[in-house]
Amino acid sequence: MRTMKSKGLVYTRKSVFTQSKPNNSKYLNSLYGGIFIEDMCSDFAIRFAPAYQSRNFFTVNPNDSKLKSFLEYKTHQFLQYELSKQLSQNMYNLLVNGVCYAEIVLGFEEKELKSISFVPLNINKCVKKRYESKFYAIDHRGNKVSWILPNNLIVKFDLKDLGMKRWHFRKMLKGLSRKKLPDFEWQQKMGISISDYDNRQVLNALKLVGDTYWNLRKSSNEYTTDIYLLYRDVKHKAYRLKFLDYLISKYNNALENLGLEYDFTGEIAYCVDIKNHVNALKRLLSGEINCEEMGKCLFKYH
Repeated sequence: MRTMKSKGLVYTRKSVFTQSKPNNSKYLNSLYGGIFIEDMCSDFAIRFAPAYQSRNFFTVNPNDSKLKSFLEYKTHQFLQYELSKQLSQNMYNLLVNGVCYAEIVLGFEEKELKSISFVPLNINKCVKKRYESKFYAIDHRGNKVSWILPNNLIVKFDLKDLGMKRWHFRKMLKGLSRKKLPDFEWQQKMGISISDYDNRQVLNALKLVGDTYWNLRKSSNEYTTDIYLLYRDVKHKAYRLKFLDYLISKYNNALENLGLEYDFTGEIAYCVDIKNHVNALKRLLSGEINCEEMGKCLFKYH
């Protein structure tokens, strides 16, 4: 077993620093494809917590469990910053590849567990066997690299767990890549206004992203109403919350198994309540409040 030593600790890490080229990168570089990925993978804590509470969005339950000291052993800012960055990387890899992995890294001092951390893996391929899995990737120099991890130190995320096919978002990104900036000279020649062209592009893109309810960062459109756009904003929050719940549940499942082996309890926790947004939407649709009042409800934390 290849191990890493640091400040008296021996770590179980076997993965190497990799920088693999994402699948369908040409779709990610498109205008709409790029901002779709950016919005879907944005920081969960910043998105869901009030601005003054984003640093304390993630906690450990119970707070005095051994788990908290394990997670914060390498950096006391793990729950404040590192976890959010890791979740964004997990989300990115999951959307682009349909399946992704993280390595669980344990740190020992004289055979006693002191540290637990996670490393999101950027890979091209994984071959799973009964007790271990082999990963293949491209390093920063363009060389092919591989390493083997025991399956009990791997966290696997799969769109199939959420009832989606692995190419669900690839298909969406491929469609968004076709939404390019208009040709100004061609528009002038054909007598088509830029605003009309843009409105049609937005309408087609909204159809394309479907039940993700992403709004393309558009606050208005000739073909959609303000009420509908506010409805999409609430539904998009609920959609991303489903992914946050899933990602954290996978980490907690791994921590539960480790707890049985190393005698500790606890889980990563967070508090998100969008019931007020859902209730406000019902009031908007029933006519009790108007769009301005609904907007204040949605964006008052930011």
